[in-house]
Amino acid sequence: NAARNYNLNPSWVGKEAARLAVSALKTKSVDTKSGKVILTQFALQDLLAYTLINAIRADSVQRDQSPFKGKIGEKIASENLTIYDDGLFAGGLRTWAFDGEGVPHQKTAVIENGILRNFLYDNYSAKKDGKKSTGNASRAGYLSTPGIDTTNFHIMPGSKTSDEMLGEVDDGLIVYYLQGAHSSNPVSGEFSVVATPAWKIKDGKITHCSRGVMLAGNIFELLKNISVVGGNERQMGQLISPWIQVENVKVIAQ
Repeated sequence: NAARNYNLNPSWVGKEAARLAVSALKTKSVDTKSGKVILTQFALQDLLAYTLINAIRADSVQRDQSPFKGKIGEKIASENLTIYDDGLFAGGLRTWAFDGEGVPHQKTAVIENGILRNFLYDNYSAKKDGKKSTGNASRAGYLSTPGIDTTNFHIMPGSKTSDEMLGEVDDGLIVYYLQGAHSSNPVSGEFSVVATPAWKIKDGKITHCSRGVMLAGNIFELLKNISVVGGNERQMGQLISPWIQVENVKVIAQ
């Protein structure tokens, strides 16, 4: 793909990995309560892959396995949230000329300022609804049957830097990685995941690392409680996203 972005910074990757490793030493406990949580790209990718992405697939909607059925044009998330599925994103890891059925890739509005705009279609699901494919047919190889999948799932960034986001949190957590997201309920949106490790934020600064912290809730309620979308955009597999801050997330100390 001529559009692929090879602008990598291995020095930054090494320094960031070392910083996270050192900061994960000498863990302390946190309190069980609901509060502010900043989700980084790794955590978001895990959580959304098993919940939101399933809910916007047209085949899930047609099988009554999506809570978004019949809600096109309705507010289903915070007005801070805008998401496009963009198969034409410059440098995207899933940027190609066409999908697994030969349909040209395109940029499809999924959520705009909290309003649900479109579902993602392949040819089969599109014909069932009398629509056109959005270019989201995916296949593992020529012998496999096409299925619906995202291309580049792009959460549009805001303007705040990482330091600004952290500086505005008086009491909360920042989560880089999740375990157990695959056990989330894709229909109801219920999740219970281990944030390992998570870092405590107090008065705008990261104070210590905590292991064994669980996050529980519902992804569709979480979308409504997004208070800040950062400007620190980064690509992580199919996801292109900045950090996201969510209010009233249930944090369970183990």
